[in-house]
Amino acid sequence: MTSVLQNPALLGLIGRSTASFFALDPTGTTPIQILPDLVPGVTPLRITFDLIDQETFTEEWDATENSLQDFTDVASNLRRRLRSLSITGTLSGVAQSLASGVPPVPTPIGLRLDLIRVAALSQLAGRRRPVACVTPRVSLPKAFITSISRPWSPDNGESTIVTVTLREARIVSPITADAIAPDFGAQVPGNNTAVGGGQQAGTPVTTQAVSPSSSTGVPPVVTPR
Repeated sequence: MTSVLQNPALLGLIGRSTASFFALDPTGTTPIQILPDLVPGVTPLRITFDLIDQETFTEEWDATENSLQDFTDVASNLRRRLRSLSITGTLSGVAQSLASGVPPVPTPIGLRLDLIRVAALSQLAGRRRPVACVTPRVSLPKAFITSISRPWSPDNGESTIVTVTLREARIVSPITADAIAPDFGAQVPGNNTAVGGGQQAGTPVTTQAVSPSSSTGVPPVVTPR
C-alpha cells in the first residue's frame, strides 16, 4: 500500500487560470486551504495572482565528464538537479473575480489588496517551510521561496508586479524511506571526499629502539631453610 505522505495533494495537479501559493500542513504534504484559484486568496495560507505575465520552469541534469566503460553505471553519473520556477504576476489593488461572468467584489476606499497579498506572500516565505505552487502549466508540491522582487513604475498605478522564484524542496523522510541523494556537500568532510582510497591515513606513532640487557635471563636461586 502506498503511503499518503508519498503522494502530495498537488502532485501532478495544475491550476485553472492563475498562479497560487499554498501553505502546507505540519506533515508538508497537504495544503491548509485547498481552494481553486477562481476564488482569490489574500491570507498567508493561500495567495493568488490576478494575472501571470511570465513564467519560467527549469529542469537541469548534471552529467559526468569522465569516460564511461558501458551503460551499466550511467545512473550514478547522471543526477537530476532541483527544479526551479520563476513567476512574474500582477496583483491588482481591487478585488478581482477570476470566474467568468462574475462581477468583481467592491472594496473599501483606501484598501490595497495588492499590498496585502504581497505582505502575505512575504510572510509565507518567512516561515522557512516548504510551500506548494500551482500554475496552469506547472505544479511544485514542495518548494522553497528563494526570492521575491516587486518593481514598480507610475504606469502600474494601484497594482503591483511581483516576481517569485521557487526551488524544489527535496526532503528525506524516515517514515516513507524516501532517501533520495543525500546532501553530501553539507556533511562533515571525511570518507565522502573524492580520494584514491576508502580510508583515511593513520596517525604516525613515534617509537624508540631499546638495547638488549647484558645479563642472561636466569632465575634467582632460592636456598631452602
